[in-house]
Amino acid sequence: MSMRELGIEPNEFSFVALLTACGRMLELELGFQVHSLARKLGYLSSTFVANALMALCDKCGYLEDALVLFDEMPERDIASWNTVIAGVVNELMYDKAFELFRDMQRVDGFRVDQFALSSVLNACARCSALKAGREIHARVLKMGFQNNLSVNNALIAFYTKCGECHI
Repeated sequence: MSMRELGIEPNEFSFVALLTACGRMLELELGFQVHSLARKLGYLSSTFVANALMALCDKCGYLEDALVLFDEMPERDIASWNTVIAGVVNELMYDKAFELFRDMQRVDGFRVDQFALSSVLNACARCSALKAGREIHARVLKMGFQNNLSVNNALIAFYTKCGECHI
């Protein structure tokens, strides 16, 4: 018997859990069914539900849909920004990643975190943007992320791929 048959309506948390599970299993069709129900019940305005849906779209190869969702979000959080930045980096859209990185600070006033820094450093590494990567490295030091494992791994990859790592 399903939750709804028992009279239990899904809420924001159940939609996030379902969409996350669909993303992990790459179950796009089921994810779209959950998306339709979330829309019908009015949960798409939830930042958490929208973030889970963007992650699902991105993992299943529908980055454009994730970007549309992002643009339509009434309110974003740091996870919203990190999801789209990582998504565009994975799709080799490095200029878009740099643009989003700047916008997250300028438009919504978010302070970048280790996830955003790692994603943008990966973009710098993949497109050999040495100057931009060095600027991000300076920001890492200024913000105190020099001991973060994810950021350090991204820095090592960046300098190695740009031919600046001399052992």
